[in-house]
Amino acid sequence: MQNKLSFSLCFFIFLSVAFGLAAESEKPLRKLDDSPAKAGEWGHRPMDKQTVAVTPPSFVWRPEKDLVRWQLLVKNTATGKTVIDKEVDIYNVFTPSEKLSAGSYSWQYRGFDKNETATAWSIERKFTIPADAKIMPLPPKEQLFSRIPKEHPRIFVRPEMLPQLQQYAKKELADDFNGLIKRCEALLKNPPDTTEPPLYQAGKRVADELSTWWGNREKTIAVLENAAMLAFVWNISREEKYAA
Repeated sequence: MQNKLSFSLCFFIFLSVAFGLAAESEKPLRKLDDSPAKAGEWGHRPMDKQTVAVTPPSFVWRPEKDLVRWQLLVKNTATGKTVIDKEVDIYNVFTPSEKLSAGSYSWQYRGFDKNETATAWSIERKFTIPADAKIMPLPPKEQLFSRIPKEHPRIFVRPEMLPQLQQYAKKELADDFNGLIKRCEALLKNPPDTTEPPLYQAGKRVADELSTWWGNREKTIAVLENAAMLAFVWNISREEKYAA
């Protein structure tokens, strides 16, 4: 009798869990916003039936609340083959790192929330890549980061450019470089104001505070632009006083 009761209880629990899972699986998936873009909105790109000018195109869709990652699916409509199946973190945009051949394609996407619950797939949008599309892949971020020097300078001037710039400063562009040195010397004698800028006053209208905002803007530009010039001249001349 006890065994029969135990079996019945286990069977009841099994059925409850099974029906619960079935009910959960039948729960409708969240739909994405596939509505057409309004005037002034970017919407979805490539647009449906669009002929793109570059290969690969950038894929862009609407951000949506509570979705933290995405899955992008691109298919060749002639072969039915999936050519891109990519997970995209956070940002609602992706540019492939390899070109797509001329032809017809379709694309769709879905999102996932922080609990890894997937949405329904978006509608399929079709696009065409013509034979004369410009090739413009975006290198993967790992490749881009690997090209950035570890040492400075590394934004507008790279370390390997310095010897050539130093030669220019001594010869062809000596007059221009001497002009920069004179400006640096003047800065050392009369540096820009770096005191704390004035704060907005409580209770004042925005219109009344425009002069404060504009004054702080000009003050910040003066400090940053002059600091950049001092750094540039130091990189060429190696005069420590400009670095200091």
